[in-house]
Amino acid sequence: MYILTPTLSGRITDMFGAKWLTATSIFTPAILSAVTPIAADYSVGLLIAIRVMIGVFHGCTYASLFSLYANWFPSTERPSAIAGLAFGANLGNMITFPLAGYLCEYGFADGWPSVFYVISLAHIPWLILWIIFVEDSPQKSNSSGIYKISNKELEYIKSRNQSFGVPKVSLILKSF
Repeated sequence: MYILTPTLSGRITDMFGAKWLTATSIFTPAILSAVTPIAADYSVGLLIAIRVMIGVFHGCTYASLFSLYANWFPSTERPSAIAGLAFGANLGNMITFPLAGYLCEYGFADGWPSVFYVISLAHIPWLILWIIFVEDSPQKSNSSGIYKISNKELEYIKSRNQSFGVPKVSLILKSF
């Protein structure tokens, strides 16, 4: 299943934009995680279905983020940006795992369910900041974003980008 979701999400990103696909692929699993303890009490089948849905949504995250990176980062800076993404994911794990252990032992709602509730709630500020500060492209941010980048920033990105944005399928096919 994980092989299919990045491919499909790449096409969905092309149609609807990476900002909202990324937000959906991160925030929907947060909501589903919040109902995980309830599902676990209700039925094993429902719990498995929720965990599969979480995996499907998470499978879209990296494809949509890479689309954002292709638009926002000059080609010479993309490797550092992708390394930053990997570092951030590992840093999040370093914070979350000990927190989860602590919440299992001392948390509310009989311990282990509090892990799911706290982690889910932590996504709300992230979503608010994402909506305010992120746009699909520098051009969109510069012209209609809630938080606009300057013309100078836009020119910096354009001037250092040999391949601005995501390559179009027609351009790739012509090279064969």
